Formats: sequence, C-alpha cells, structure tokens
Amino acid sequence: MVVGLDSVAGGMKFAVPVEAPGIIQGYGNLIVAGDGYAYLPYKYFSDGPTGIVALMRVGSGGDASMITVFAEFPTGVEEGWTGYAITNADQGVLLSWESDYAGYLVATAGAGGGGVASLPALPYQGTPIQPMLQAQDGSYVGTYYDLQTSKYDMVAFDAEGGVRWTVENEYPQIALADGGVIAIDGDTGDAITFDQNGNATGMTAMPTQSWTGNEYVASGSVNQVALNPYFLGVSFWAQAGGQYSPGVGFIPIDSITTYAVNGNAFGPVIPSLPALTHTTRPHDANTSANGILSKTRWKSFRQSNCNAVFAKGLPPIWGGGPTYLTYDSTMKDVQQRQSQLNFYDTGNPDVANLTVSAVTAGLVNNPAKLPQYLSASKAVAATPLFGRPGPILLEPGFFNPQTVPYPQFILIHEVLLHAYAGVSDDAVYSSPVFAQNGLWNDGKGSTNISTWMGTDCKCTPGNPNAPACQPDTAKW
Repeated sequence: MVVGLDSVAGGMKFAVPVEAPGIIQGYGNLIVAGDGYAYLPYKYFSDGPTGIVALMRVGSGGDASMITVFAEFPTGVEEGWTGYAITNADQGVLLSWESDYAGYLVATAGAGGGGVASLPALPYQGTPIQPMLQAQDGSYVGTYYDLQTSKYDMVAFDAEGGVRWTVENEYPQIALADGGVIAIDGDTGDAITFDQNGNATGMTAMPTQSWTGNEYVASGSVNQVALNPYFLGVSFWAQAGGQYSPGVGFIPIDSITTYAVNGNAFGPVIPSLPALTHTTRPHDANTSANGILSKTRWKSFRQSNCNAVFAKGLPPIWGGGPTYLTYDSTMKDVQQRQSQLNFYDTGNPDVANLTVSAVTAGLVNNPAKLPQYLSASKAVAATPLFGRPGPILLEPGFFNPQTVPYPQFILIHEVLLHAYAGVSDDAVYSSPVFAQNGLWNDGKGSTNISTWMGTDCKCTPGNPNAPACQPDTAKW
C-alpha cells in the first residue's frame, strides 16, 4: 500500500494498493516529486520470467496510476531489486537502476510521458547511480559504489545517458547557482566546492541553511551564524534528500542575480537595467526582500496611518477554514506569512524560465513563464496566490535603487494585502474607507495602490483632485 496521512485532521487519508499483476521483486525509494505527485518505483514479474520496472504515481487525494517504465525479458524471478528516483523538475521523475540484461539504465516518466536511456559502465562500478541532486540545467549529480576503492564516487550525468564527469570519494550535497556543487569528502568530512566541470575550487563551511537563507550550526544547541550564504541552483532538488524536507521535491528558490556594473558583467547581464557606478549587486531575492521588510520596518509600519486605515477598511481575513480572522494590526501574523513566501526576481535568467505552475506547486495551473505573467499583470510586482503562502514575482531590477527607489511600499502592498489578507486590487479600489482616505483609481492597474501607500495612505499622487499630493512621503 501507498498510504497518505492527513497532517491536519490526523489519521489515514487513503491507502492505495501497489498495482502489480505478478510477483513483486523489490521496491525503490518513495518520493514526492516537483509535480506534486508521490512516486514509488518497483519491479514485478509477469507472464513467467518477464520483469516489469514500473512506477506508482499517487496524488494527494489518493488518485493513482501505474506507469510501465521498462520490460526486461527472460532472466528468471530473483529476490531483491533497487531503483533510485529523483524529481525531474516538475515533469515527473528520473529513475536509475541496473537491468538484468541491459546494464545501467535511466528513465524519465510522468504525466507527459518519458523515455529510457543507457548509461555507460563506469570504471569498477558496482551499483546503479543514485541521483542525489538536480542542477538548474536539468542534469543530475549522484553517487555509485567503486569496487576498487570500496568507496562512493560522485558522478554528473544527464537523462539522455551522457556522463559528464566523475570525482572519487565525494558525496554531493548542494547544487549551486553557477552550475557547480558542494560535496563532502569521504575521508576528511570537509565540504568542497566543485565547478560545473567537476574541478575542485575550494573549501567552504557546511552549516544548515534555512528556507529564509539563515545559517545554523549545532554545537550543543542550534546557533545562528554569520556566513556568506551559498546560492542554491534553481532546481526542484537542489539539496541532498530534497529541498527542506527529505524525499520531497518542492518549489525552486530564486537564488542569485548579479547586476552589471559600468557595462562589465559579473554574472547574468540584464540589458534593460541601468548600470550602477559603485559596486556589483549580487543578491538572492528572498534575502533582499526580507532585508527590506525587516522587523524594524514592520515596527515602524505598525505606528503608521496606513495600518490604522487598513484596520478599518479591510474585510475579515480568511483563516483557511470556516473561521475568519480580524486584521492583525500588530503585524505579528503578517511577518509569519512573510517568512513563508518566496520572492522571484524575473531578471534572473534561470528564474525567468520557471512557470507559474512550478512556483505555486501546481495550485495555480498556469503554464505561463514568470515574466509573461508579470507583464500581463501590468505591475512591478504580482502575487499569484491570495491569502496563503506562495510566490511574489518582481520585475527585473526591482532591487536596484535606481529602478525602484522605494521598494517597501510595493512589497508591503503584496505581502500584507495579497499574501496575508487575501484581498484583490479590485476589492481595495472598491473600499469606501480607502477612498475616503485618499485612494484614487486611475483605471490603469494596481500601481496607484502602492503610490497611495507611499503617502502613508493619505492621498494618491497624480489625482487631479489632490494636486498637492507628494509621492514617497511615508516615514516607514
């Protein structure tokens, strides 16, 4: 059985029998892939000695189907079989195993179909490759057992059967934004960085990095430490074991964008972005956004006129069930929601290739890429999911002060009104309380809400009925 548990109400939600019209030889690892489905690899024998490699694909509601991956012809029924599954971005899974007669194989499978490819036998290879990471270009990094050294070696490969490089006695841990990887040395336990070609480039600290980018070490207790963050690859499986929950492929993180300076590029170039004159601007969007929306910022906002206006004008907040919550004027719950959000700078070329479906874990079924969705919204920022944790999409150059000098007004608009309160722009514009406090709708989109907030919710710049209204005068 594949069993689903209800983590909210408790108890079993479903139990789906593994479909196998024959004798099951063995199972692989159960994972939840980036498409939101659980996959269980297994092998069974049907019609005598014919071996069938298959996958059970199970949805969160208990809906299930069997995917036949490969048929292995007569070898005889034997005990034991192991297949290793890892997410294939949000398209299903990649499965690695050793065939009884065809050698080492990999296969992609999911709702959109897939294919099988042969991997060349590596020197002294004693096990199938166990994929541990998926890089942002879609390739994989894993390990296999080396019979000569009795150690595990690291190997980079792709779903088409191509082996890119191998390194002896290393355990891959983290896929990086530059295409490289951090691995643990099997002898010393040191964390070593490798480039995209498998060349060692240095050593690094190996703390635990949280979802929000904070670094922690365990030394009797858990202590937060100040270190340069490592920048994760934009992948659904950028860390060994999954993203932040073992066995789970989840939402990719916008890890790093680097702006051009004086026309000289250090990282991706954003042609539309004005060059800065003083320094490079590497950043990851979550850290940058959370740095702007700091505890000090929210403390200042708590004393603002906007907070008082929202407390009077916002409807009850949906609490995810039959009950509704009152507006949180303390900003405690709002900050909790902020900690659950992912921010995406669509000027990052790797982020620009992600779809709305991918960054919302399929809750918004939209195949549009993030820049297309943002462009259609006619806004500097957009929030696809209202009233729940989800992504906030940002235009290229959002964190460049020459492009957006006051980003806090836009970010609080998105976090407070949309991600927390679950209120649409149309509902904000239609509120008589907000209109009485100076909000004016010019009919061109949501920008006026942010500019109104920039006056501490007192007037709207550009309103012909308020010619003296000055922008960006709020003190928070």
